[in-house]
Amino acid sequence: MTLVACGDDDSDSDAADTTSAGAATTAAGAATTAGGAATTAAGEQATGEPIVIGIYTPADNQSFTAPELIDGAEAAVEYVNNQLGGIGGRPIQLESCTTDYTPPGLTACVNELFQKDPLIIIPGPDAGALSVQPTIDATGIPLIGGASFTPPEYTSPTRALFNGWSASLFPAMVHFAISELQATNLAALALDLPSNAFIRALFMDAPATAAGIPAPTPVNAPVGSADLTATFAAALDTNPDALLAYGLPCQPAFQAYSSLGTDVPMIMPDNCGDPDTLAAAGDAADGVYFVGLYKGVEVFPDDPDVVLYNEVMAEEAPDVADTDFSRGGFGTIMNIHELLDDMDPASLTHESVLAAFKATADQPSFLNVPYSCSAPPVANLPGICAGSAYLVQFVDGTVTKLSDYVAMDTLWGAAG
Repeated sequence: MTLVACGDDDSDSDAADTTSAGAATTAAGAATTAGGAATTAAGEQATGEPIVIGIYTPADNQSFTAPELIDGAEAAVEYVNNQLGGIGGRPIQLESCTTDYTPPGLTACVNELFQKDPLIIIPGPDAGALSVQPTIDATGIPLIGGASFTPPEYTSPTRALFNGWSASLFPAMVHFAISELQATNLAALALDLPSNAFIRALFMDAPATAAGIPAPTPVNAPVGSADLTATFAAALDTNPDALLAYGLPCQPAFQAYSSLGTDVPMIMPDNCGDPDTLAAAGDAADGVYFVGLYKGVEVFPDDPDVVLYNEVMAEEAPDVADTDFSRGGFGTIMNIHELLDDMDPASLTHESVLAAFKATADQPSFLNVPYSCSAPPVANLPGICAGSAYLVQFVDGTVTKLSDYVAMDTLWGAAG
């Protein structure tokens, strides 16, 4: 499935690249972790046999990339290993690979991870999971946190997700268009890919019709389009009250929207609202709304998790885009550490880890709201343990929060 891609990667390779976390370096300062999680003295370095955690994400392709998921996780691993004593005193060894956003690419990538004998795999936002997820389920390896896009992931018995991603983000775009912008007629803009049609039908149409308004009108752009002006003009011809731009490259979308001088508001996913992307867009992004899933410095500057995340990322990954994916990767490692650190490392198996997460109730979640895998917010999506979202707007160079976190069951409304 294609969300808004902020990169311009052109690789057509079907091969998955495998990397592993580098040598440990000392991250910033002492730690107060995870929205109420334990405080641990700085400088407690992990030793002994490592605990292997795998992670995958799409990168270097023309459909969708989110390499910062791995970057955020790698930064958190350095911090946890060098400041928090790893997991039960043992270091985390992060094994990563990248996919090309296709089922064969994802299959090759996870097969590489399987060879590393991981205790956990952190999933990335790959549409290939639509068909590959049953293969992963068969291994019994728990897939914890990360980011996910497809229904088989959300119903998987081996998953515990700290945010609903597609199942939160896209219903939130519809919800906020109705609740905050009083929209009753929506247009959904995306690249002309089957996965985008799937996203719209499942995660936008259902919440819209359940709320009593028509399903968003689809307006598609040819894959590879550099100029989206015609696409935006076609969307405006449908007389919408709001534009939902969810499957387009960021900068061309901003430029096209701005060039038409329209007053129709536009809502986009957070990964087009990171500071670097907005700085590059300048006035072209002025007035655009964004749906956020994880806490960011623009609207949660004093949150202890945000402060810690910014310090560690500045030390470990200063050039990485600050998006929901980097925050999700970082937060996943912090949540894994928080839940498993008090368990005997010798007791950690696929079964015990999955059982520990599945038993959680109102568990603090780093950079996010608490999660409860024992009582999923949407009953028929048991792999999702939390799924709240909030709305911001970029105006005159400043990001302003317009809503508090809205819970996933509210975002789905009667459709849930």
